[in-house]
Amino acid sequence: MIVTIDSKLPGISGQVKLALSKLYRNKLAIAGQYIYFLEARKEYKKPGSSYDPSCNNISFFKGWILQNKRGDLKLIDKQFIFTDCDMKVAEVTKLLGILPIRDRIYIIIEDHGYEDESYSILELNGTRIKRAIKIYGGAC
Repeated sequence: MIVTIDSKLPGISGQVKLALSKLYRNKLAIAGQYIYFLEARKEYKKPGSSYDPSCNNISFFKGWILQNKRGDLKLIDKQFIFTDCDMKVAEVTKLLGILPIRDRIYIIIEDHGYEDESYSILELNGTRIKRAIKIYGGAC
């Protein structure tokens, strides 16, 4: 999905087109709020004179957003990486589940890097997300 946003970055005026690659949200409200996870990327064409003009540079963004009962959205965690088409320094995330247990909210994710994968349990505490545990699943 391609989305257009107004740029708030220095040196970039007007609107910017991004490819929204992932957008997850819990089905039912937990403690009166919805939890969103998103990943977006933008490609920057390399000049024809570069070593490999078919391998574009990519800005890769992922973040967590909370939506309260009134519908207000708040970005609570973000990560921004600039990489090339191989995405060697980026990890893509797959949301496996959200578990509310008593007064705590746990988020289970699977991360895939260029040559590895891992599984994590995150804890949402108010408007903060912290990693409770990370288990490596293997590498090349």
